[in-house]
Amino acid sequence: MAPMIINGVFGTSLFKPQVKATTVYEPREQMVDHNIETLILLQPERWEMLSIEEKLDVLQTAANIEAGYLGLPNELNVRAANLTEPTQGRYEDNSYTINIDLEHLQNDESWEVLETCCHEAFHGYEYRLVDAYDSSDERMKNLRVFEPAVTYSEEFNNYVTGNNADTWEDYYEQRCESDARSYAETMVENYYSEIYEYLDTHSD
Repeated sequence: MAPMIINGVFGTSLFKPQVKATTVYEPREQMVDHNIETLILLQPERWEMLSIEEKLDVLQTAANIEAGYLGLPNELNVRAANLTEPTQGRYEDNSYTINIDLEHLQNDESWEVLETCCHEAFHGYEYRLVDAYDSSDERMKNLRVFEPAVTYSEEFNNYVTGNNADTWEDYYEQRCESDARSYAETMVENYYSEIYEYLDTHSD
């Protein structure tokens, strides 16, 4: 146990889900309605009864949906880790990993943790958009679709973390962060809309 705790201090993943990350896009399997029996565990009263591993299973299911929805060519791997406060989530593109802070996972509301997962998933999309821009013919790089990618690339190369109070505003206002926040907020609304619609139609 000691090595696990020591590693966790530095942000190394402590727990991983039983649900496998999806590496090949399967349109039917990567939809909310196909996974609704798992996603209804995001109801607050059910979420708080889940173990860490069970919560990670739910989040990995959501990450698989996100990978398909965002059109990613890679999987998204969800893990729990001890992250430095106030960081609740962190995306690592070298391993396509979404790390969720263990305390956040254990103690916060389900919608908040789902929002973190979707936020970090969008960072994965931002990286792929930068890749697409970098690999494009020079004549194509002025396309409007690539406008965000130019900003993302500059921000990734000069990234400002939110761990220092003096840099919090600079961190918060980065486009890669504001776009991820906006996306995550919208997706959380969509998830819960489908969850409660399902529950309404399947109530006794």
